[in-house]
Parts: sequence; structure tokens; C-alpha cells
Amino acid sequence: MLTSHLPRRSVVSLLLFTLFTIRSSLAGLTNVTIDDTDLSHFTWTQVPDIPQATIPWAAVSPTTPCGYCSAQPQTTDIQNQTWHDGSNNSAGSLTFQGLAVYIYGIDLENPANITFELDGNSEPFHYYSGSEQFVFRSLFFSATGLTANVNHTVSWVVHATKTNGTTGLFDYALLTVDESSAAPSGTASGPQSSNVTASPVSAKSKSEAGPIAGGIVGGLALIALATLGLVLFTRQRRKRIANAAVEEPRPFVEQVSPPTAVAPGDSKMRTSSRSFENCF
Repeated sequence: MLTSHLPRRSVVSLLLFTLFTIRSSLAGLTNVTIDDTDLSHFTWTQVPDIPQATIPWAAVSPTTPCGYCSAQPQTTDIQNQTWHDGSNNSAGSLTFQGLAVYIYGIDLENPANITFELDGNSEPFHYYSGSEQFVFRSLFFSATGLTANVNHTVSWVVHATKTNGTTGLFDYALLTVDESSAAPSGTASGPQSSNVTASPVSAKSKSEAGPIAGGIVGGLALIALATLGLVLFTRQRRKRIANAAVEEPRPFVEQVSPPTAVAPGDSKMRTSSRSFENCF
């Protein structure tokens, strides 16, 4: 009886362990918002060694408006009411430590094309093809599964398009860090800025916390399901083997039908009768 209950106990233990791991992982995660004005994380530059003249980044806020910028979004829908307005060949970067990074901006009609790199490797570009005048808190770039306590750098360049789209608007970045590890900074011992705000993952909105927690929970759930399937498959296989070993082989017995009994002389009598009748 103990052997038959062992697989069920193993499955229950596995599920409890998975739930505990998911809860522990989410409990230690924190979202950290980095505003575009935090120069200890963000850099706003230009592409070097280019022949054509470029317009530098414009740091826009209610107190420092940009008179020459073509895009004039409402500041009430922007993080901290500040953003950076870039044009053709404007470049920037974000240096941080964390498990995941999300960069948000403001999409607009006929924008520029923005290319990204993560730690020197090319990443998917961002281009808005919609027709809305402005789309706030739009996700420009994201990366998950990063190594903790290691400096990472996301860099980007704003490129003009064939339709003369030259504007890229950057708002803020969101980092996912572990509370047990060091707080994110531009360097291993960099100071924290007043524009850095932290909050638990569960306290964020679904649009921001969903991608962060979803990747972790999904990965752990996938591992749990795969392990559970393996346990059940092994259990069924052992049961089939045990049933086959218990069943005894049956010997093959050939079924032979007994011959039909014929009365002695009956066959000859019928033949003689037919021969006698044929004579008349």
C-alpha cells in the first residue's frame, strides 16, 4: 500500500514546492522607475562622425518647453511630465543592473525609426505605424532574463524614415530588480538619484507588472508541468510493466472438429440405389 501512494505524494510535494518557489520569486522582485532626467542612468548624445548637422536632444518639461520641437504632447499623460525629444541621428543609452528592463516613450504619427542594442548586440527596432497623434507610455524596448548584479547597457539611435519621420520621444525606463541584491545603478557603486522610485511588483499596474511577473511565473509553471507530466508518465509505465509481469501466459490449444459419423454400408447402399434406378 505504501508503494501505490508514493507517486501521489511526490506529485503533491512537487506542486507545493513550485507554488512556494513562485511566491518567493515574486516576493523578492521590485520595479524601479528611472525617469529620463536621471543622468546617472541615461545619456543623451549624438551619433559621432556624421557629415550632416543634427539637432541635439531637447529635455522637455513644463518649466523648460521646447519651442522648436514639432511634437507638443500633453504633459499630464507623461511620467514626471518630462521627456526627451530626439531627431535624426540622435543617440542615447541606459546603463543599469537588473533582471529585466523596459523602456517607454511616446509614439506619434509619422515617427522616426529607432534601432536598439543590448550590451553591444543588435535588438529589434521600434517603429509606430499607427495614425494616432500621440500614444503615451508606449513600450519601445524590453529585455528579460538578464544577469543580476552585472552592468547592462541599452543604446539606441533615431533614424529618419522615407516619409520624413524624424522624431523620437523617450519618457522613462522600468527595471526589475531583486530586493536581496544591490539596488540598480549606473555603476557598481553609483549613487542613487532622486528620480529613481521603487515599488513592489504587485503594486504596479497590469501593463507594467504583467510582462515582468508573467515571464517568471510562466517559466516556473512550465517546469512544474513538464515535471508533473514526467512523473505521471513514469507512473503509468511502471503500472503497465507490473501488470504484464503478473499475467501468466496461456498455452495455445488447437481446436479440431470431430469427423461426422457415417453408418457402415450407408454410402454403398445409396450408390447402389441410384444405379438401380438408372436402369429403368
